[in-house]
Amino acid sequence: MKEFSVAQIPITDKATWETISRGFTKGVFQLESLLGRKWAKAVSPKTLMDQSDLIALMRPGPLYSGMADKYVNVKNGEEEPSVIDQKLEPILQNTKSCFIYQEQLLEICRDLAGFTLQEADILREAVGKKKRKMVDEIKPKFIQGCIDNGIKEEVAHEVFKWMESSADYLFNKCLAGESVVELENGKYKSLVEIKIGDKIRGKKDFVSVIDKLYRGRIKCVRITTESGKELICSLDHKIMTSSGMKKLRDIICDGDKVCVKNG
Repeated sequence: MKEFSVAQIPITDKATWETISRGFTKGVFQLESLLGRKWAKAVSPKTLMDQSDLIALMRPGPLYSGMADKYVNVKNGEEEPSVIDQKLEPILQNTKSCFIYQEQLLEICRDLAGFTLQEADILREAVGKKKRKMVDEIKPKFIQGCIDNGIKEEVAHEVFKWMESSADYLFNKCLAGESVVELENGKYKSLVEIKIGDKIRGKKDFVSVIDKLYRGRIKCVRITTESGKELICSLDHKIMTSSGMKKLRDIICDGDKVCVKNG
């Protein structure tokens, strides 16, 4: 009998996507809860990008702002995609005209208000960590930047309000090889083109790339606790233990008790 490996299943496997779309996701990381099963059926993912959107839609930001419901309505043809300013269209077109990722906040600040990506990231962090004073200080610059860029003031206020409420908890997209980063010379490169020694935009300044490692697909393991709780994750996944956060590979070695929901 031929040995089976999950890695052999193509990412376009129709049966897999149908299983997820029917809500049969018990034991599937991020989708095993009642909420996950509900939204898996609502979104009915057919591609990895759909799956990425599904996970992002389940965060409090998209759920509470109504973006999750709008996404499903647009995907199912019950609502037309719509934006309050055309400059938002290229930023939101791949997510059914909905704001669901941290990267979209950065792009909105850059393309609508003329922020640098560093300035945009400061706002992202301020909103995400509820630094009210900092958000209030940045708001006038955002509004004026939008006005200078030909955007109506009332639209600028609406977009900022939208970001404040939605960005309370947003996922960031996992970086794929085609993702681009800013270089010190003002140009951009995709991650697959980056070389050791290149200086790329960091959180506060440009930093040198000192190593580059292709991870590819990462194998996951399934562990079962004495209470019967199952966890499926990579060996690098961090889990809360009786002695703090540790990678799974370290927990297996030292036998710490792990903290999981319902035991």
